[in-house]
Amino acid sequence: MENTNDQHLLTMKRLLLIMIILLSVFLAVGQELKEKEIKFHKSKQVKETFEVLKSDKKIKHGIYISYFKGSDNSESIKHIHQKGNYNNGQKDGLWTIFKRPRMEKKKFIYGELDSVGNYKKGIKSGIWITSTKEDGQVKIRYDFDENKKVDPLINVNLEYPEIAAELGVQGIVKLSFKTNLDCSVSDVKVVSGLGHGCDKSAIKSVKKMANLSLKYRPNDSCDVSTKTIDFTFTLK
Repeated sequence: MENTNDQHLLTMKRLLLIMIILLSVFLAVGQELKEKEIKFHKSKQVKETFEVLKSDKKIKHGIYISYFKGSDNSESIKHIHQKGNYNNGQKDGLWTIFKRPRMEKKKFIYGELDSVGNYKKGIKSGIWITSTKEDGQVKIRYDFDENKKVDPLINVNLEYPEIAAELGVQGIVKLSFKTNLDCSVSDVKVVSGLGHGCDKSAIKSVKKMANLSLKYRPNDSCDVSTKTIDFTFTLK
């Protein structure tokens, strides 16, 4: 009889806990929101839009987006500056920040990533991309939990040889190479190639990756190993 009562009590506690969790979720999700918009006249930004609690219009809660003006300062041309989420007045979840639009070689450039990462209760958390270098080919990263730099993400732009494009050459070039402690590479070999300049282009990209690693990786972050890498050549 005593065991039956204990089991009944345990079941009741579990049900109560479930009810508390469901109630807290309902209260958090069920809060009524109101969308707000603020325009700027003498600023790099055109406007920002966000949601606030109807119960307290000073508290941001929900999606937040701010917009840049275009390079000609026209308010009709808007591009996202930053996008993220607020939870009860604090930044929370994924936030993405973009660079200001600019003109380059008579072309309007926008949507360039500046930084991206997660917030937890208003504090940066985990690994962030804190900046981009070399026309976006290098993404600098920082671990806010460990308070230290981590290896950058390096993605080199692959050059498509004109002769290969004219001949319609497509496929994969596979290379093997050795990485050294100073992040340099050696013994670069073509495992399988395409010819028509594609192999040379892939080798050039590997060496460029090594140079960027030398320039941007934290000290002593490279090891001695043999690696293989694929470069895909696809005509658009």
